[in-house]
Amino acid sequence: MRSTLDDSLTALVIHFTRRFVDPESPTEEWVHRNRLTQFLALIFVAAPMLMVLVVRGQERILVQIGTFDFEWWWAGLHYTLICYEMSVIGLIMALRWETLFPGREDYLILTPLPVSTRRLFLAKAIAVTTILLSFALAANAVLAIVIGVMQPRAFIAHAVAVLAASVFSVLSFLALQGILINVLPTRTFRRISPSLQMVAIALLVTLLLVLPLVGVSLRPLTTMNSPLLDYFPPVWFLGIYELLAPSSPPIPNVTEWAWNAVIMTVLMMVLVVVCYGAGYRRHSRRMLEDFDEIDQAPRWWERAGKNIRDSLLNTNAFQRAAFEFIGKIADRSSKHRVSIALYSGLGIALALSSLFVIDRREAFPIKLSARGVLEAPAVLSFLLVAGWRSTFGIPYELAANWIFQMTTRKGAADFRKAIRKWLFVCRVLPLYVVVACFEFSWFDPRMAISHLVVDLITTAFLVEALFFGFRKVPFTCAYLQSKLQLAFYAVLYLFAYTSYTSLVADLKGWASVDPRHLARFASLSLILFGVILIYRSLAGAERSRFVYEDRESGYQQLDLS
Repeated sequence: MRSTLDDSLTALVIHFTRRFVDPESPTEEWVHRNRLTQFLALIFVAAPMLMVLVVRGQERILVQIGTFDFEWWWAGLHYTLICYEMSVIGLIMALRWETLFPGREDYLILTPLPVSTRRLFLAKAIAVTTILLSFALAANAVLAIVIGVMQPRAFIAHAVAVLAASVFSVLSFLALQGILINVLPTRTFRRISPSLQMVAIALLVTLLLVLPLVGVSLRPLTTMNSPLLDYFPPVWFLGIYELLAPSSPPIPNVTEWAWNAVIMTVLMMVLVVVCYGAGYRRHSRRMLEDFDEIDQAPRWWERAGKNIRDSLLNTNAFQRAAFEFIGKIADRSSKHRVSIALYSGLGIALALSSLFVIDRREAFPIKLSARGVLEAPAVLSFLLVAGWRSTFGIPYELAANWIFQMTTRKGAADFRKAIRKWLFVCRVLPLYVVVACFEFSWFDPRMAISHLVVDLITTAFLVEALFFGFRKVPFTCAYLQSKLQLAFYAVLYLFAYTSYTSLVADLKGWASVDPRHLARFASLSLILFGVILIYRSLAGAERSRFVYEDRESGYQQLDLS
């Protein structure tokens, strides 16, 4: 009997491990095992390479500041290592946010079997713990060896602080999800969960990419006794690191930070136990009893809003179909959410790097750049539009694209219009609502309005440029490109990115000087949009058919299933 229970637990652990690695692909065991091995190998190799780049970046910044101190450099490196480990583990948790609890499919398949809820919970906990521990070791193995060689007496401090930081990162995500599951109705949780996942991924990617600034900012913030440090979790675990390390700079708040780390970790542990204990059975019951959001009729205000939107934006059935399809897949598909979240994180990191410059005259040598403030919205909009163009090429369900293949002869022009309208209305405008809050807080109203007008007009031209000749209905095409094509597009995007951000910053500076400049720019832009419309009408570019499969000659699929 015990052997049977052990076998069932092992089978459940293997099942949940597969679901954690790839929740949307029911492939064979060796495929999941190879994929997990590839992920671990990638992190194992990428970790030292990333840290070399981070250390070199910190050295360059410190040389520019002119305050290089070896002890503070070590403290900054320790701080960076903790931020890196917390970011990597947090990113893994965010990427697999929907697999932390068993999903609806798991309950539907496993509930009829003689398996208790307690055994399901235990198997899920073992699978998640094993995978996260593997990723933590892979991300930190080489770095721990390097620290042991360069600073042997700090090896134990490194191991304890980094492991504690990893545990805190895992517990934070588990506690957040447990609280939301207990507090929110199932439908509300499913509605806001994708947004939380995207925000978490974007912020963690941003933290990874700005690690050089993170390490360099430690000394000036500590010297200024800034209260910001007391509320940043990696600083708490830096306190543990510096308490256990034999040599460290004189940081007065180390003991207080270390106690904060211990207290907050224990608090997160209690929250996880309470929330999961109270919410696991309730969550499993609601997952089986509640209908999916797609099965529920839209409410009257949702129907009214959809009717108003369609009357203003989508003039026929083709445009409405494409508009709705893009919106539904963008909101529901986890792999597409992850893709755009990665681009968003890259955009935020690049915007932050352009926002700050080095000024040795200040007590805190990193300050806002006047030109960086002008460039930051352009950076965000470029990565947003380029990210969605790339994400549109990732297929969702190829077997379901037949309906678009039947209608693209008549609806090609309408599909293209719907793509541009959806991107501008549903993604660009919300971005600039957020940007407007910062614009009006930093500039006077007239200048902020001129900046926003220039940003929106140039982003509209950017959408036209990046989607010129775009021949795919989003999420419906298996589109493989050669490595030479990918390299060419990478170089082209890099050139376009630098040129676009610099041009937009110059235009905003010129247009904000005189209202007549802004009027001239708007008039010229209106004329150019008219020329684009005339070109589309005369050349018939909008009516060209879409591509649904573009495979390399050596790549074939039998599709026997």
